[in-house]
Amino acid sequence: MAAALAVVEEGLAASPPRSDLGSLATGVAGMGGTVSMKSKTSAAEEEEAQLRLRMKSEDGTDQGMPPKVIALLISFAITSGLLFGIDLGSIGAALNTLSTDLALSKVQAESVVAGCKGGAILGCLLGGAWMTAYGRRRAVSMAVVAFVVGPTLLAVARSFEMALLGRLINGVGVGAASVAAPCYLSEVSSPSCRGALVASYEVAIALGFLTASIANTLIEGLGPLPGGAWRYQAGVLPLVASVPLMLVLTQVPESPRWVLSRAGGDVGMLRRALEAMRKLGCVGTKDRIKYIKLVQSQGGKDEIPAASPWHQSDDDLVGLWDRLHLEAGLPLLLSVAAERARPHSMSEAPARTKARYALLETFRTVSAVVADAPGV
Repeated sequence: MAAALAVVEEGLAASPPRSDLGSLATGVAGMGGTVSMKSKTSAAEEEEAQLRLRMKSEDGTDQGMPPKVIALLISFAITSGLLFGIDLGSIGAALNTLSTDLALSKVQAESVVAGCKGGAILGCLLGGAWMTAYGRRRAVSMAVVAFVVGPTLLAVARSFEMALLGRLINGVGVGAASVAAPCYLSEVSSPSCRGALVASYEVAIALGFLTASIANTLIEGLGPLPGGAWRYQAGVLPLVASVPLMLVLTQVPESPRWVLSRAGGDVGMLRRALEAMRKLGCVGTKDRIKYIKLVQSQGGKDEIPAASPWHQSDDDLVGLWDRLHLEAGLPLLLSVAAERARPHSMSEAPARTKARYALLETFRTVSAVVADAPGV
């Protein structure tokens, strides 16, 4: 028994005091926290490295546009082309009854018919100015306003002047859309499907004329209608045809090329262009956005990186964004302080062109072409 007690006493003497045990526990806890922080940092670095590898592997392949995006762009091409044809072709069947109800002379009737094409001349000039100043998609949206206002005026017209004004406004929409819609399609589509998309727009114009003829025949077959059948043929039909294009416009993004032409070193515009490319399914954009978010979640980089963290993409839109983003000092990867400290040459955005200046420049260009035409 005495021997056992001696052993216990020796063990107690060899044990560290309570305060030393607390220090030991605190040290172990501190080591655990350090290990935890290191593990989190290493996990973030590993995720960053994996994203770099994925972006490099994807940027070397041309996977084309996703089927969903192609279907959306085809819908845009068809709805805009159909509306073009319907607005021009709907007046034919309505002309006789319109002339009778409004007591139009031959010259007045011809003016109403030609009003749409006359308005289209102005619309082409305005469309070029709008899409330069406001963007391709917004120019089409502004044309849709004319597609709504013009047919509405024609549907409720009580005089020659009101009918002519409606046709002129309708023509402005036709002209603006005929410039902006093909430009938008050519800028957002990949080279592999660009020709087919623009061709589908041209085919849709012809189908629009056919649709107008069929619809006008069906309207005439309904018999007498309140206010006259011509109001439904030349007014209601084009108005209804503008609704599908309105719906499609809510789903498509602005042209990334136009956004990049206005971006310079502006962080908001660069981010907007990247988001637009993501909606268009451009290869590598999702991983770029994820990588940017990962870097920003760590506070961003304190110095401008010497090179992009990803390879040059085979996608022409993504490649253009990469080049401009690099020239701007990779601002989406920088911390707030580093982004604000960039040189002015990197951070400034180009001066925005106002619509009236773009329109004046268009007039000057057209005048120069007309003046020099005899010598060409």
